[in-house]
Amino acid sequence: MTRNRIKYFGTAVCLILLMTAMKGVGQQDPQHTQFMWDQSSLNPAYTGIEESLSSSLFLRQQWLGIEGAPKSEYVSIHTPIMNRQGGVGAVVWHDQIGINNQLRVKFQGAYNLRLSKGYLRFGLSAEWMNWSMKWTDTSPDEGGDLSIPDADLSENALNGGFGMMYHTDLLYVGFSIPNLMENQWVFDSDETNAFATMEESRHYYLNAGRAFKLNPKLILKPAMMVRYVQGAPIQTDVNASFLFNKTLWVGASYRWGDSVDLLFEYTVTRQLTIGYSFDFTLSKLQNHQGSHELFLGFNLEKKKDGFNHPRFF
Repeated sequence: MTRNRIKYFGTAVCLILLMTAMKGVGQQDPQHTQFMWDQSSLNPAYTGIEESLSSSLFLRQQWLGIEGAPKSEYVSIHTPIMNRQGGVGAVVWHDQIGINNQLRVKFQGAYNLRLSKGYLRFGLSAEWMNWSMKWTDTSPDEGGDLSIPDADLSENALNGGFGMMYHTDLLYVGFSIPNLMENQWVFDSDETNAFATMEESRHYYLNAGRAFKLNPKLILKPAMMVRYVQGAPIQTDVNASFLFNKTLWVGASYRWGDSVDLLFEYTVTRQLTIGYSFDFTLSKLQNHQGSHELFLGFNLEKKKDGFNHPRFF
């Protein structure tokens, strides 16, 4: 298969995704395997949950070796304010599938209520989103097809999100709707004929985790995330991780009907952590080198003696 044919195949896959998933029959939000380390991208109530300013970077390459396969990058930064009674932050997320690109910029805020045994948090987000198709990156075998635009297409939209979360030092339960509005985009091939219509479906997330101290040097933390979007099967991620000597996390996840994942996180210093995950695909989509994800986390300590406990979530 020539390079042009491979690129054309990637474009065809992208079009199928656009014409099906964008009508509410598939997951639309970008996903990442190491969701338990920073949930601010999906739940604004997570904003400011750390003891000081915190930042995370995720780099994900899905189905390595297939041209046009999904890849995403996102960076988040958030900090507590008002003596940890609130939190503010921002998230920038870029996701690409073939010639389809999403760029999201979120500004988020959270309010924290102290309860007798834990904390109840509420969060809101305001989002600007750009959705584009870069037709100039394609190389079809034959030219002259009037249904294929000869220029890049781009549209913008605004959205908002809501989330809530209960947590203690050892457990958390959260629910969120990152996109409250179901936006619609119409891409035109010229001034009169609509080329494609895409709809953004509302997504619902439920996640939870709990840390168990097995002994002074070993902690077990199971976690889960459930995603729901109308018209698509419910997707569930189940994870179990072990923390050795307050430094090294080693764990495995199962994404229902999709993949088995291995993940690692190492605490380099009190401020810096680094993580990596590898996904083994279980679906019919094969002939690739798996999915890879890199995580970097940074926490700016304010206490002279550092944090009182390791990062559980």
